[in-house]
Amino acid sequence: MQTKNKLIFFMIFGIALAAGTIAPKATCQAAITGSSQDIYSESDDPDVVSDYLNANPDAESEYIYTYSASELRDMACIIYCEARGEPYAGQVAVGIVVMNRKASSHWPNTIHEVIYQKMQFQPTRNGAMDKALAQYDAGATTSSTWRSCINAAKSSLMGQKKITYCGKTTNMSNYHFFATSVPGYRLKIGAHYFK
Repeated sequence: MQTKNKLIFFMIFGIALAAGTIAPKATCQAAITGSSQDIYSESDDPDVVSDYLNANPDAESEYIYTYSASELRDMACIIYCEARGEPYAGQVAVGIVVMNRKASSHWPNTIHEVIYQKMQFQPTRNGAMDKALAQYDAGATTSSTWRSCINAAKSSLMGQKKITYCGKTTNMSNYHFFATSVPGYRLKIGAHYFK
C-alpha cells in the first residue's frame, strides 16, 4: 500500500510539475509543511490532491478535506486582497487564520461569514474584495500572483496548519489574528504580524 501511495504521489507530482502548479518559493525558503494529522477528510478531486501533495509530500491523500468552489473563490480572493504581495507562507498563514476562525465558537462557522463579518477584513469594506471576486469570476487569474494565492487558499482549505518561514516551523492551530500591527504578536511573515 505504501508503494502504491508513493507511485500515486510521483505521478501527481509529475503532472503538477508539468502543469506549472508548483507554488513559488519566496526569500528565506518560505514553505508549508504538514502531515496527515493536519488534514481532515477525503477528496477525490485530482487537482486538489496534486496541489496539496505537491506542497506536502509526506501527507496521505486519503485524509484531504473537501471544499466547495464557493469556499475556494472566497478564500482565494481574500488572500489575494490581504497578502498578494507577501511570501507564499504568509499567504497560507492568512488562510489558516480564516480557517481557525471558522472552527472557533467565537466567530461565524462558514468561510463566507468569517470573511464578511463586520469590521474584520478591510477588503470587504473598501471594494477590493468585490474587484478580486470580479477578476476571479472572469477567469483573470493566470498571473503568478493569482496562482500563488489560489494554491495558498487550497492548502489552507485542506487543513494546513504548519508554516515554515526563514527556517522556523510554526504550528498556527491557535492563531486568529493578523494585521500590519498586532500587539503581542507571535509570528511575523513579510509585512504581517500574526497572533
